[in-house]
Amino acid sequence: MKVELGSAADIHFAVTSHNIEAIVRHVSSGGDVNAKLQGATPLGAALCRKAWDTARILLSLGADVNQFSRDCVGREEPPLCIVCRLGNVDIAKMLLRNPSIRVCRRDMFGKTPLWLATKHGRRDLVYLLLVHNASLRGTTCFADCPIWLCARYGARHTIADMLLAAGAPHGSRDVAGKDDVAWATERGDVKLLNVFRLAGFGTGKVSPPSLQWLARRAYWIGQEGRREPKGRDLEGIPRRIRDYVMLKDIYTQSSHR
Repeated sequence: MKVELGSAADIHFAVTSHNIEAIVRHVSSGGDVNAKLQGATPLGAALCRKAWDTARILLSLGADVNQFSRDCVGREEPPLCIVCRLGNVDIAKMLLRNPSIRVCRRDMFGKTPLWLATKHGRRDLVYLLLVHNASLRGTTCFADCPIWLCARYGARHTIADMLLAAGAPHGSRDVAGKDDVAWATERGDVKLLNVFRLAGFGTGKVSPPSLQWLARRAYWIGQEGRREPKGRDLEGIPRRIRDYVMLKDIYTQSSHR
């Protein structure tokens, strides 16, 4: 038992001191790369400290991409939740490349990586999770609905656009009886209301969803992890179609002021 505790302490000390050589030496000599110390894994400890280079080494050495880790305030979560909460796309990509990753594994509060990325306004992480088939369903609680989060906290219209295109449910009502449209209206979030309208619901809805919205979404979601299309990506196609795909006016103009 003393050997195991010492082994765990060794790798955790190496992680907290950012001693990459000691980490590699520990694992190469047979040490456990996932050894917990007070509930924390080496990978979890590195991620919570934003020691990204250390986290990369641990992942390359075979660290468990799904194992829960406890941080200094007692929060327990898997690596992907930590990354989506703190925001690091490169580490998220490393985790998602692992064939054993559980994209929808929840933290101790029942929140998914997609929920955390939405809550923290991380459009890049939301997109990455969507192209890796993150689940959009499985809950009826308003607080767990990503679209409700976008409306409640604002400044997330591009995230809502992606979520709706991927099939995210909407219309959840909170304890006050307010749904996503009500919150967007109350906040005066014109850009989000435009997203709702073009997606086929909300005030002044276009039903079915507009061709412009569908064309842009079909192109955008199909880019397999790439950023939103720019003009140079669309060279060689007719200008009218290019304008539809780019949806030039959705975030800059509104007919509902």
